[in-house]
Amino acid sequence: MGLLSSVEKEAKSYERFIKRISVVASGCWNWTGVLDRDGYARFHKSKNQHRAHRVSYEFHNGAIPQGLTIDHLCKNKGCVNPEHLEAVTKEENASRHNAEGYKKWWSTLSNKDKVKFIEKSSKKASKVAAAKKLTATHCRRGHEWKPETTYIVPSTGHRRCNVCFAEVQKRAKAKTSKSVIKSNS
Repeated sequence: MGLLSSVEKEAKSYERFIKRISVVASGCWNWTGVLDRDGYARFHKSKNQHRAHRVSYEFHNGAIPQGLTIDHLCKNKGCVNPEHLEAVTKEENASRHNAEGYKKWWSTLSNKDKVKFIEKSSKKASKVAAAKKLTATHCRRGHEWKPETTYIVPSTGHRRCNVCFAEVQKRAKAKTSKSVIKSNS
């Protein structure tokens, strides 16, 4: 047996890739293989681990343009449907991760998929609270979830209100400077 050609290797990789997909009512191709700690699908190709949504994009669209990242239009990190993936700048990707993006994605899910999502939600929050958080348009202190005031924590996907965070930082800084003044007195 001779060495496999690069085309044959790519075809075998694609066959293995397709076997790890489960199509759901929302149109997502949910990954049934390994997920990393951030919830992204992982795929072993060419002796290396890769994020499966990136591999899917490359299988179906060619190389990812330099300087761009892949955005999940469906907001489902485990989805590898190439129709749900788009190459965008990091800034554009971040701006899309706001309340409107989540509401749009949520509205595409069937009730069964919503229940599954809620059941997988954070162990700390109740299941109902998890669903409410996902569709909330304002943070708990009343600031609107907008791209310019919202930060998405990369490791968890949770939203953080930058206005509230700035207020907390300001209070902490004031508290620290007061304790420094007291200790110097």
